[in-house]
Amino acid sequence: MTWYARTGPRKKESGKFRSYSQTGLEKGTGQQYRGWSFSFVTHQTGSSVRRSLTSVSICGPSKNQVAYLRDFPSIQQAASAAQKWIDHALRRSLVATTPKDVGTIPALPK
Repeated sequence: MTWYARTGPRKKESGKFRSYSQTGLEKGTGQQYRGWSFSFVTHQTGSSVRRSLTSVSICGPSKNQVAYLRDFPSIQQAASAAQKWIDHALRRSLVATTPKDVGTIPALPK
């Protein structure tokens, strides 16, 4: 959606309230890992020496964004960090499950 500031007739728009995409921004393809998904965003930094940094957005099984990890030098390192983050999150959720939450074995009928 583009917003314009209007104060009267103009020959040229000032662009004050126009939304632009960030320069040097590139979205990568996503991947799946243990039922979770993550996608990459690569952007350019620096004015005299340009370098690319990659960020990764992690979505849970319900497709809600749960984490955003930033500033990796390559997509491979970002993917590795996302997989480690997902493994850690799954380990935390398993530890939080107590035996009474899992259920009990019913008694045998007589």
